[in-house]
Amino acid sequence: MDNVEEKVMTSIRSREPLCEPFLRLSKILEVGKLPAGYLRLCSDRIADAELIDGEDVRIDFVNFPDMELTAAGVRTCRKILECYVSDDMIADAHEALTEEKAERAHINIISRTLREMNLYGLARALIKSDTRIRQFVIAEIFQRSVLIWCFRKIRNACYDILVRIKYHGLLSAVGRIAADTAAKSGK
Repeated sequence: MDNVEEKVMTSIRSREPLCEPFLRLSKILEVGKLPAGYLRLCSDRIADAELIDGEDVRIDFVNFPDMELTAAGVRTCRKILECYVSDDMIADAHEALTEEKAERAHINIISRTLREMNLYGLARALIKSDTRIRQFVIAEIFQRSVLIWCFRKIRNACYDILVRIKYHGLLSAVGRIAADTAAKSGK
């Protein structure tokens, strides 16, 4: 199974469209052979220019001060990135992200079409299609089964519980801060 087929299967299994591709700023600087210290400088310049919009340019809080950029984000931050890496590298990053975005759009169309088909349409597609499409149809039929639906619900509940346990301290601190802020603003 090639990369595109794996992405289609991922989209079918997750029951959600694939999100837009992001490229980490640290990866761009790493390919440009810049030391890790330049990441903070570049991130600060992007933040000072107020280019962080949360969609095309967003902060990677897990790997702070790293940022994630879409193709539009690379285009938006181009002037700042040119100070750190070559124009060709920026163009290559933009082109790669644009191609990946187009590929994901096609994948999302395939998975959405399969999700919207009724069982009769899926059965016809299973009979009339080639082997590559058949595996997608079989995966879609399998994902519609009650057993898999129950499994997804249980898995999501377990993830929710694990996140609440793992981040209990953080969530309660945020709750206390919000309560204190509400109490102060009410006075």
